[in-house]
Amino acid sequence: MDELPQPTKSARNVLALTGAICSELLPGFSVLRELYGVYLESKIEQHQRELIQAIEARGISAQRELSDEQSQFLLPAAYRFFEQVRLGEYAYNLKILAAFIAESVVREPGTLEAGDVGRFARQLEYLDLKTLKVMAAALMLRDKLDVDETFDFVSSEGLKHHFPELFQDTSLHSVRSSLAVLSSRGLLGPDGSPQLGKTEETYFVTPDGYALSKLLRQQRATQYDDQS
Repeated sequence: MDELPQPTKSARNVLALTGAICSELLPGFSVLRELYGVYLESKIEQHQRELIQAIEARGISAQRELSDEQSQFLLPAAYRFFEQVRLGEYAYNLKILAAFIAESVVREPGTLEAGDVGRFARQLEYLDLKTLKVMAAALMLRDKLDVDETFDFVSSEGLKHHFPELFQDTSLHSVRSSLAVLSSRGLLGPDGSPQLGKTEETYFVTPDGYALSKLLRQQRATQYDDQS
């Protein structure tokens, strides 16, 4: 689609705005409906409810009229959210993204940026539960060690040592792979400096990683496992 859907001028609440986008993604007689049918429709409806619930949990009723700034933010933000639904993003990542949008809607006026949602969606896109568990453990490790935010304290061996209950069935190679993925998304930063006796890369948690930490805790990401 080349343009965002255009709701009516009276569509100034969460329910109307998200409904307009869902209608655009599932037009009555589209090829999209033929290909995905009832399955995609049910998925979009399910995650629309989750997005609305996340926003209502932040104190904004789905029927309440939004400010101009809030509605101008929510339209492209929700559009990106439902695009992720359509593209098959993992359900747990969609819950995290919904929470991010909900927290953004209630920010101070002048701080709402729909581009932040797109950037966060790219960072989160298709991260599996194993990798989210590594991210959550990295954040817990900082609390456990009580280190400065810029200290490069995260390593695969350190995570395995401090959280054996989380990684007893996970290989060192697998943890290292997840750390590399998180670094490529800008959620962890590599130390990168040569050190005598250094056997593996170490990482620090970036500001984006700390922003994710609150959302991970809300979704109880530390309890994710491969059976979820």
